[in-house]
Amino acid sequence: MKGYAFPGGREVAVVERPTPSPGPGEVLIKSGTSSVCGSDLHGYRAPKQDRAPFAAVVSGHEPVGEVVAVGDGVAWPTVGERVVVYHVGGCGECGSCHERDYKACPGATEPDNSMTFGRDGSNADHVLVPAGQVLPLPEDFSYPEGSVLSCNFGTAWGAVRNAFSFPGGTLAVWGLGPVGLNCVLIARALGMKVIGVDISEGRREVAEGVGATVVDGARSDVVEAVRSVTGGDGPDAIIDTTGVGAVHAILVSAVKPRGTVVLVGLGHETSVGPVPEVVLKQVTIKGSWLYDVADWPEMLDFVRQHEIDLMTTVDKVVPIAEFETMLKEADAASAGKIVFTW
Repeated sequence: MKGYAFPGGREVAVVERPTPSPGPGEVLIKSGTSSVCGSDLHGYRAPKQDRAPFAAVVSGHEPVGEVVAVGDGVAWPTVGERVVVYHVGGCGECGSCHERDYKACPGATEPDNSMTFGRDGSNADHVLVPAGQVLPLPEDFSYPEGSVLSCNFGTAWGAVRNAFSFPGGTLAVWGLGPVGLNCVLIARALGMKVIGVDISEGRREVAEGVGATVVDGARSDVVEAVRSVTGGDGPDAIIDTTGVGAVHAILVSAVKPRGTVVLVGLGHETSVGPVPEVVLKQVTIKGSWLYDVADWPEMLDFVRQHEIDLMTTVDKVVPIAEFETMLKEADAASAGKIVFTW
């Protein structure tokens, strides 16, 4: 089995080892596609001393492919199924795991349950995963579309659901990378007015092309510019995908009174505030992580019903042999979503 690891310091290492065999409750998947996610870049950019324990762990967390072997006790999936992997795992023993609510497991963020850290990920020709984390990919979705659904679209789905408890309204999306652009696609399909904010002209153009009103995130008066689109009140909700502290500092000022701020981007330690403004404007602040396993059938039906083009967010589909070159492009933010094929 050949894969690609992140030893740190913006380096890529090729790792080769025997193809694993599934144990009880496990599934072996032959990779069809994988892709680069913004959170992968944290491992790629990390200092070597921080990555040392995980230097040989296969990177990536968006596996899509065909089941080629199953372990004892696995009733589904069966060999030959087209599948996507829900990349958040858990201890496998607690009540949340038995309900497949892996994000609620106390061990969900432990390295051994996280691809790219303690567990081999998707950037290899085979991936071994617990059967409970496997989801069906119907024939009307391609493998590259499966990669988009598995993380970026799913993350956006969860964020939009966290932002609104009612239909309609105005949503501002800060950061128009693959997750942010999927937020725009979902919100527009729901009939919302959407404001897209990014410092990249190219990303703003894509968002504008799918129905967003765009604002240059580099403007010194960006808060006033966003609020002016809504007539001065501010949007009903804001989703931040940037994880940037300077952005976090202005979100409460930009949202309308009694509005909602949803944080998606995993940045460094930052603060959302100022607290008096949060209190006096009665702003709700939420974190949003991926989607729920139970959401999967509804997500697929939503894409079909609204005829959403999942490839809108994809800039390149390339052979896995180009992995190292494409990581450099992703690191420089010179490309949109990059999908790898085998």
